[in-house]
Order: sequence, then structure tokens, then C-alpha cells
Amino acid sequence: MDRILETAMTYLNRRDSLIYSYHGNTFLQDGELTDPDNGGRGRIDCSTLVHLAMAGMGYGDSPYVTGDDGKFFDALCPWYDTIITFRDLFLKYSDRSCDIRRAYGLARYCRENGLEIGQNDERRPGDLVFFDAPPSVYEEYVKYGAYMAVSHVGIVTADTDIMINATGRSDHRYNAQHDPVQLTRIEDRGTPVITARMTF
Repeated sequence: MDRILETAMTYLNRRDSLIYSYHGNTFLQDGELTDPDNGGRGRIDCSTLVHLAMAGMGYGDSPYVTGDDGKFFDALCPWYDTIITFRDLFLKYSDRSCDIRRAYGLARYCRENGLEIGQNDERRPGDLVFFDAPPSVYEEYVKYGAYMAVSHVGIVTADTDIMINATGRSDHRYNAQHDPVQLTRIEDRGTPVITARMTF
């Protein structure tokens, strides 16, 4: 689990090279890697950050630097129960309600595959915390078919009240006051609807 956090921190440390990009615009969603209107910064969202961290692919080895997303997709997924690549995993869980590239799809995968931990269990560093959509857009997520209306995911840090996450700002514009990747108090985002512990 330390490796997940160390990898995620490389994105926090290079947040000046990134821009928060709403779902559908990151390389995991077959979108453009960078935003030419914002200084060529790499596009990132919450689930992309989590997948890169779980793959052990730090910022320097990421498609944002190399331009090669094949290295990520062909990497073995370390938390799956058999030898499978991330490409295989995404293809296997590609229906709308369980598109594992998105936060709600990963949440559903975790619940259905026994990775969810109980509400009374203590969070540990490296756990994933999933949150449902805020009231202003909750019904949109329900209508879309998002599992449990999950809209956000973060990674628990050594201070288990804090998570590292791509912030979830959907204005598509870089704003120095709202870094694209940051440390956030979990309670400031609300109560997680699912907490999951990936197994390696």
C-alpha cells in the first residue's frame, strides 16, 4: 500500500503540470492527454489518478510525460485475482454501470469482488474511499446509471483522515486556488459510501 501512496504523491508533486479534466477527457477515457489551451498540462481526473497509482506508474513514467499510454494498458493489474492487464480489465467491465475506468465502476467492482471493508473497520493508508455525487447533480448520476451515484474516489494517506485525490472540479480550467491534485480532509468531502482495500 505504501507504493500506491508513493506513486500518487508524484502527481501531487507535479500538480503544476496537470489540469483537472472532467470524465471522458483523460487517457483512460480515450481522450486527449493534454490541454493545449492550458499550457499543454496533462488532463487528470479522480479515477485516472487512482488507476495510475494502483499500476505503480509514477508521473515520470506516465503517458503525460512519455506520450505512450500503451505501457499503462499493457501493464499487469496487480490487484486482480488472475494475471490480467488493465486493458483486459477495462474491456471486461465496460458496460455503463460498471465501467471500471470511472469512479462508480471501480466502486461497483470493489463491492462485488469482496474488496469493500466494513463501516466500522478502521481505514488504512492506501485504502480507496468513494463518495456519491453532491445534491446538485445527484439525480443526474442516478439517471445516467452510475453505481450508487458514486462520483468521486480518493486514496487514504498515512493520516487516515486525509486523502490524495484529483479534486473533482468540472470547470475544465486550471485554477491555482484549486489544484488539480491535492490533499483533502475526507470529512470535507462527506462520508464515503464505500471504502475498499485492494489486495496485492
